[in-house]
Amino acid sequence: MKCSKCRNILNEEKSNYIWREGSKTVIIENTPVLFCDNCIKQFYTEDVVKNINDIAENIKELPVKLSVIDYNELKSYISNKE
Repeated sequence: MKCSKCRNILNEEKSNYIWREGSKTVIIENTPVLFCDNCIKQFYTEDVVKNINDIAENIKELPVKLSVIDYNELKSYISNKE
């Protein structure tokens, strides 16, 4: 896959995704990301964005202010819940 900005080849990597809403902060460790070494842009696939949105919806209901979650563990938890 190529970068939409500079057309450089994207590398698959893992990163921490930080989501904030109001007083809540969620850190999702080991989130898959496509990274451009040339222009330093990050891109997420449609599946990863869907999983992040599912995580966010579930966290909104919990009475916690800070959560640190491993993407791989939560991904399997969400698929078992469905």
